[in-house]
Amino acid sequence: MRKIYQKRGLFSLIEVNLKMKLAALFTVAILFTMKANNSYSESLMSEIQQHQVVGIVVDSNGQPLPGANILEKGTANGVQTDFDGKFSIAVTNKNATLVVSYLGFSTQEIVVNNQSNISVILVEDTALLDEVVVVGYGTQKKVNLTGAVSSVSIKDIENRPAPNVSTLLAGQVPGLAVIQQSGRPGASAGQLRIRGIGTLGDASKNNPLILVDGIEGDMQDVDVNDIENVSVLKDASAAIYGVRAANGVILITTKNGRKGIPVVKYHGGVGTQEAFKVPNRVNSYNYAKLYNEARINDGQAPLFTDDDLSKFRDGTSPQTHANIDHFKKLLESGSPLKYFHNVSVAGGNDKTTYNLSFGYLDEGSLIKTFGYNRKNYRVNINQKVSNKLDVGLKLAGSFGTTTGNIQSVGQIITESYREFPGEVDQFENGLWKNMGEFGVGRRNMLAYLELPLGTDVDKNTDYVTTAFAEFKITPDLKVRGQFSARNDNRLQNRKRDVVQWHRYDAATDTYNGSNIASGYLVRRNETVKDYTSNLLLTYNKSFNNHNVKGLLGFEQRDRNWSMVEAGRFNLSSSNELTELDGVADGSDGTKGNATEYTLRSVFGRVNYNFKDTYFIEGIVRYDGTSRFTKENRFDYFPSFSGGWKISNEEFFKSESISHLLLRGSWGILGNQEIGDYKFLNTFGPRNNYNYSFGDSSTNGVLESATLGNPNILWEKITTTNFGIDARFFNNSLSVTADYFIKTTDDILIGLDQSYLLGAKPPILNAGSVENKGWEVNVNYKNAINNNFNYYINANVGYVKNQITDLKGTDSPGRSVGDPIQNIYGYVADGLFNTDTEAIFAPDQSALGGTPKAGDVRYLDFNGRDANGELTGQPDGKVNSDDRKSLGSYFPKYNFGLNLGFDWNNFDFSMAWQGFAGHKVLTNGPTVRPFWGDAAPVQSMVDNFWTPTNTNADFPRLGFANQGRNYQASTYWVNKGDFAKLRNMQIGYTIPKEALSSLGVNKFRIYLSGENLLYISKLKDIDPEFAHGNGFAWNNNNYPTNRQFLLGFNVTF
Repeated sequence: MRKIYQKRGLFSLIEVNLKMKLAALFTVAILFTMKANNSYSESLMSEIQQHQVVGIVVDSNGQPLPGANILEKGTANGVQTDFDGKFSIAVTNKNATLVVSYLGFSTQEIVVNNQSNISVILVEDTALLDEVVVVGYGTQKKVNLTGAVSSVSIKDIENRPAPNVSTLLAGQVPGLAVIQQSGRPGASAGQLRIRGIGTLGDASKNNPLILVDGIEGDMQDVDVNDIENVSVLKDASAAIYGVRAANGVILITTKNGRKGIPVVKYHGGVGTQEAFKVPNRVNSYNYAKLYNEARINDGQAPLFTDDDLSKFRDGTSPQTHANIDHFKKLLESGSPLKYFHNVSVAGGNDKTTYNLSFGYLDEGSLIKTFGYNRKNYRVNINQKVSNKLDVGLKLAGSFGTTTGNIQSVGQIITESYREFPGEVDQFENGLWKNMGEFGVGRRNMLAYLELPLGTDVDKNTDYVTTAFAEFKITPDLKVRGQFSARNDNRLQNRKRDVVQWHRYDAATDTYNGSNIASGYLVRRNETVKDYTSNLLLTYNKSFNNHNVKGLLGFEQRDRNWSMVEAGRFNLSSSNELTELDGVADGSDGTKGNATEYTLRSVFGRVNYNFKDTYFIEGIVRYDGTSRFTKENRFDYFPSFSGGWKISNEEFFKSESISHLLLRGSWGILGNQEIGDYKFLNTFGPRNNYNYSFGDSSTNGVLESATLGNPNILWEKITTTNFGIDARFFNNSLSVTADYFIKTTDDILIGLDQSYLLGAKPPILNAGSVENKGWEVNVNYKNAINNNFNYYINANVGYVKNQITDLKGTDSPGRSVGDPIQNIYGYVADGLFNTDTEAIFAPDQSALGGTPKAGDVRYLDFNGRDANGELTGQPDGKVNSDDRKSLGSYFPKYNFGLNLGFDWNNFDFSMAWQGFAGHKVLTNGPTVRPFWGDAAPVQSMVDNFWTPTNTNADFPRLGFANQGRNYQASTYWVNKGDFAKLRNMQIGYTIPKEALSSLGVNKFRIYLSGENLLYISKLKDIDPEFAHGNGFAWNNNNYPTNRQFLLGFNVTF
């Protein structure tokens, strides 16, 4: 393994001026408010009259509570009880009020009333016991949960100004891997994986189900400020959602109104961003020097002359011999500012409660022409019509606009990364350069960013309307009906004007231009209509020591998708074109498609517990889907769970353990995420087989596109979970641990078939995988002197996956026993130091050419007998038979560390997330010299093998040997472990007394940073990129961002 990157300065691209201004503003606000606070304190001190009070604090059983906080109300004067629960405090006057608090107990206020000796009895806080968690179609007490359900309160994440929810969940939930592989505005949501990879094939098949107020939705459309709670269902508890819950369920609950006077809240701010990590690459002089060296090593003449090298080094001819890192210039071409605002109003009375919210987000981009803005609203209204009837209405809308370029962001990034640093992109007179003059380099992507060469505007509108009515038949039985309609529309306009690039002729001092591309205009309209209706009957009865809850439900979901696209192409001029019929020249093109899908379900759940000590739960769901034939359409999915709350037993009495629950679950879930109509044969038009039709021609031949399989069935996921929940020291410390096994059978995949088949192969039930592992979550919170509160949360999850069956269709790199995301390649044994070593080594000609000194040495493990069967013995040849599994690029471990404190009016928090136990390949674009003509990274200079530099990290420099030396092998496999500081924030809350005359109840100002730093052996790159394809750098992706923000929380 090689350390191939050099570490760069952490904040090399920070926009200093803006950040200094933000910091200054923050400091001034604090100083101002501290002065106001001091004035208030000075007026209070004038009334000081010392009075000594001693006392003791005990619980309801008479046990002393050491470390309890005693604070004189309205002051910073406070003490803590000693080991025996005793305290002594000097208060300002004989009528002072003491605030007595202890973690896990209800806070009390005691008026001194001229007393000198006080005894205080604190009662255990029932809020923890009554805390509920959102589960499928209802809620349950957290202390009584028998399934593996993690809950994230909005209090843990509400102050982070993230554009989507997935970013906030990173490192918060054990077993939930959030992998962010793009920082593009409007498309920065992380990839979500709950407890590993549950199936094979398309990555989207592994996505968890996302439900927003019970309706399937997109995290990108949800304003973080609207969220009340997030629950993650990880085991058989998800079976209530049947076939949609194969990969777990994430339930997002938005805020409802509360009885009381209207409360107005504002959260907003401004920030800036920069690329998190960008490779540091060689300049044009070193590029040309290394390029010549590579050609000479291959026995070819140098490409660059001595005069070229001199001009690159001296910079004497910047128009013809430049020194520009086009990739970095690309990332500095945009406007990195970010703005966010949200205003909400909540209130109500005994009959009506409401919550109204309006938000705006504007994300600038590192790259010019790219950006994203979103306007959103949410209205939640609940109305009590009578003592038996409640009705409600939820309205939500999101209006997002994504701007881009006629070239995809991936193409722009790739091409600019490959551009030769020795060429200018734009001449001094403003003309754009036609790249490739030296025979290296790619297209001029920076030219595409300058309007009006072309634009791509993508407008997405998403409306969700939900109405419900709930009728209480008896005190224990109620029925609820709900209907939701979601209309998601995407309108895309792509426009390219005629593009002209130029070459400079130094001899004549002229610029010669030519049209590189013709113009076009394309308009695409895509619509999704999603309707969900359900009817729920719930029963809740407690008698003697028995508690029974029941749920019976029916649900139907209908989804319709349609798309139509039309365009005008090959236009000679399109600068003023805004409509498809705007000009006469060019050619037309149209296409369209539509699909329908229905899911119909009946489900039920029964919960029973005895004395709040013994628990049992049963779930069954019967699903029918239009994605299979009528014969295979319906199936049922059961689950069972149980728990034993040992802490409620008479024989279990512990002063240190306040809660102890053992639990277990088992269940079967289904997966149908293969798309529509896979059981039918499909046909498509064949190109170049047209016939005349009137004055035009049309396609006259249809051919098989994909073969259908009428016998496909549900994927079946069987999950088993054993867990323990414990709380210690009056609930200040809580620990949750789980062990799970998840197996998936009858996986729906398309197997490799012979090209003679004449069409894409059908989908088959032909695979099985297994995921097993464990999770631990630890929370600790405490207080010191009642004015310093702190918390620490640490969580870690481990999962190991492997393929357990492929129905005999194993192939190299995907065989039974392999991990799902397998790195498959050769085992390397360093570099050849002499040509003699290379000659007498096993024959490597199958990998391309003849190896020489400085090339990678590969080991021979396998051969074939006369029948073509593998022998497992060396045969003197290195070829594809010698490859082995080198590890998986899906991390076995994911972990989070969240900690923070508040002291007086200051607060501080940080959130870490990390991954470990996986491998990455470092033989990709960043490492392979001149990959696609790209400039090598700086760490390669003087680090290639030569006869005088035999300890180099990189093989000998050349072009002919790259295919052999940069094979996937152990030479390039590195540990991908990393930890990333996702967020760090410091805030200050202005004392309420300083602003009460303005009608402000709370004013908080904060500075926040996202993706600030990381810890990893991989330098100069974002190690998180490695999870997409195993490569340590995927230059096809928009870089993730480091952000700095100034924000405000105001409550009126």
